Amino acid sequence: MVNLLRRGAAGLNDFVDVLRQVRTDEIAGEAERHFRIAVAGAPGAGKTTLINRLAGLSFNGVLQPFGVRRLIELDTPLAPDALDEALDCELVIWLQDITQPYGDEAFVQLRAHAQAFLNVANKADLLVDPQPPAERALLLSASSADSVRHELLPAILDCLPDHWLALGRSLPVFRPEVASREINRVARVNAEVAIVSAIPQATLILGPASALADTLILTKNQGMLLLRLASMYGLSLDRSRLVELAPVVGAAFGWRTLARELVGFLPAGLGVVPKAVIAYAGTVAMGRAALWYYETGRKMPETQLAQLRAASVREAKEAVRGIAQKFKKSPAESYADGESDAGGGKPPRSAAR
Repeated sequence: MVNLLRRGAAGLNDFVDVLRQVRTDEIAGEAERHFRIAVAGAPGAGKTTLINRLAGLSFNGVLQPFGVRRLIELDTPLAPDALDEALDCELVIWLQDITQPYGDEAFVQLRAHAQAFLNVANKADLLVDPQPPAERALLLSASSADSVRHELLPAILDCLPDHWLALGRSLPVFRPEVASREINRVARVNAEVAIVSAIPQATLILGPASALADTLILTKNQGMLLLRLASMYGLSLDRSRLVELAPVVGAAFGWRTLARELVGFLPAGLGVVPKAVIAYAGTVAMGRAALWYYETGRKMPETQLAQLRAASVREAKEAVRGIAQKFKKSPAESYADGESDAGGGKPPRSAAR
């Protein structure tokens, strides 16, 4: 038990030491990355309603001034200068009234040449059996916050994988989805690291070196996650942030220490899955506890934190089952083949269309 406590305390010190090595300027630069989204469509298609949703304006709320400057409303048919402005944007949303579908030459040009393009059919709630226009379109109702949140926001993030933090920082409506993606991505990476690093721990020779390596990787990944989330909320990323974060994340090192102890108590190889579950769950719990802190300015109450940990373990068990399948033949081989992203720093790139 004394050894366990000592290792946990050392882990907290390691957290601060590792975070000092993180390039916070790169994270800040990503959060401040410039972008513009053009919403083009015929008059009456719902462009203003959609822009207000994205900018954070509820029908009784206040417009987010920084967010609205990122959004450009363009009426079709587009004049040549408006077409050029749309092509200069990082994303073009072509918004149609599903009851009066509209497309023209500008639609064809934007779909072919825009940096990223989404064809969206609005007012789907007005049809009993809504059918998209001839050109495949994303169906939604811009007047419904739930529809925009569940249908459009994920599609926008898929189109702009390098702008997640910038979207969340400028347009708060994106923060829950961005945070969920960031947390789940890093949790998955850490579970994969735990699986791979547990293999050599079955030997006396490689065990200590592997344990040290996994501690450094998991620590850095979790630290970068917390700083990325902080940057999304517009918080500074100086050294004072490291001290501020320490009590919020301290419990996570107990999770990783327990994971290594579990491996030691089980026969060779049998500790792999428990360790991966704990690495995944600990990362999820840490990330969501940090979000609570960023939202409220207070540390999460212990009773709620206990519920969060329990929920994270349940989620982790399901996720690790899928991850373990990838390593079924040979975890080391799967990892070497590039199926794991152990960087933990940036979201994966995806096609813009």
